[in-house]
Amino acid sequence: MPAVTKHFQNVSRVVVPAVDGRLGILFRHAPMILKLKSGVVSMHTSAGKTEHFFVWGGIASVDQKRCNIVTDTYTVLDDLDPMILSQKLKGYQADLLGVSLEQEKDKLNYKIAITEAMLSVLKEHQKGTS
Repeated sequence: MPAVTKHFQNVSRVVVPAVDGRLGILFRHAPMILKLKSGVVSMHTSAGKTEHFFVWGGIASVDQKRCNIVTDTYTVLDDLDPMILSQKLKGYQADLLGVSLEQEKDKLNYKIAITEAMLSVLKEHQKGTS
């Protein structure tokens, strides 16, 4: 899957799922590069708006003016529907039973892993906002 790069400016704070734990980075922070695990990136704008995104690992680079996220999978958290994800997961798991080629199995296992991570992140995010 090709990498997706997202650029964010006018951000007052960003919280990323770094491999060492969730890390909050304030505006004008010294430049840094972080390895990400799958989870939620939270962007807090200078206008007071907060946006949440699911990422499937990747890299975050931060400097004094912007944050760049490079990842394989990037989705606005509000666009994820747990019912649809659960249906997709069941479909992928059923498809996996009928596949004999390793390459096809690998593709389905990748989709299963991402979908399970999305469902897990949604559950955790809903706990944190309720």
